[in-house]
Amino acid sequence: MVIMFVEKRVPTLPHAEALLSEAYERNPGLWAMHSRYVALAARLIAERHPLLDADVAEVVGLLHDIGRREGVTGMRHVL
Repeated sequence: MVIMFVEKRVPTLPHAEALLSEAYERNPGLWAMHSRYVALAARLIAERHPLLDADVAEVVGLLHDIGRREGVTGMRHVL
């Protein structure tokens, strides 16, 4: 899989969505919806701050629990 990055070296929003979807297929659960809510909150906060990038904030929110793709482990915030 080719990773597409925005200027700040984080995945693009469409790629982050694809990564989250793939992770959910591997390990379905409420964690994926939680990640979407975190992404929305991060975007709304970033849109109100002059130094933050709303797209980057949303991507980070979407992927903050991406380690859960491997199931319940202590590594959910590390992958």
